[in-house]
Amino acid sequence: MSDRSATVTLLTGRICPYYAEVLHVLDEVSKSFPLKIREVLVGSVEADDLIEEHAPAMLPLVLVDGAYLGEGPLSRETLEQVLAARTAAAPA
Repeated sequence: MSDRSATVTLLTGRICPYYAEVLHVLDEVSKSFPLKIREVLVGSVEADDLIEEHAPAMLPLVLVDGAYLGEGPLSRETLEQVLAARTAAAPA
């Protein structure tokens, strides 16, 4: 049986106005979709690479399975649509 969890990567700083809100959305969505949440703090080598690649205007930067989803406030509906499409495309 393969792991069907989506990996959500959050690039965040120590002071991030949307951080708690994004975590709340992820918590709610995880009730319907299995998620693995990775937090990457600004200042790390990985964060520098993500910033160079995606050039976010605000934090947190949110990636799903390495693909850009958004930055700043996270729309629950958008995340659910991406996860539903990912689930539908996954082989049985």
